[in-house]
Amino acid sequence: MEALTQRRIAAAILSLSALFFVCEAAEQDWPNIKTDQETARVYTIKKHFHYMQRMYQPPVSLTFDAAEPKYSGSAEEVLKSQLSAMKALDFEWWLQTWDQKSQSKIQSRMGSPNRSKEEILRTWKNTFSSKSEVLLIRWILTGEYVLVTYRFSGDQQTADTAEVPVAFHLSNGLWKASMDLEDDPVFLHFGDDKQVFERTVRD
Repeated sequence: MEALTQRRIAAAILSLSALFFVCEAAEQDWPNIKTDQETARVYTIKKHFHYMQRMYQPPVSLTFDAAEPKYSGSAEEVLKSQLSAMKALDFEWWLQTWDQKSQSKIQSRMGSPNRSKEEILRTWKNTFSSKSEVLLIRWILTGEYVLVTYRFSGDQQTADTAEVPVAFHLSNGLWKASMDLEDDPVFLHFGDDKQVFERTVRD
């Protein structure tokens, strides 16, 4: 008990000492205090995003499911289910292909559910009405995530690339699509030839 009291007294003394120095500093005439010449410096942080990539040789033609499968044992099977739901214009089926965290994120971004849902279904209908074959292009492993990219057959590669990436990971023992990598450099730049990117945070 005595030791605890002594520690408290010591802490109080330190607090009062700090307060004294702050008050002393406040009385200083800061505009007249001199400093040396300013020096421009840069603080640099390097981040390395490791990944392994394989190309499907040749690109794999994906067939569509007629109904929602009870089990998907790989990232490719989840993507097949997801695209089948889009072709069938089945929003709830499509939503179930995502992990719980991503489902919540999707729903929170929808705003007015009925209107936004209709817009999504309209986009799917327009997309699949003229394009029926989907080709798997590449498989990427980065950390605990697998990325599978696809494009519609007949699409020409353009500057903004026709390849679409979808990220997957194991969620509660099941493969699910995930939005965790939506801002990840590997997800955003998987098709770029450039491997090093620099960004100035502030000048």
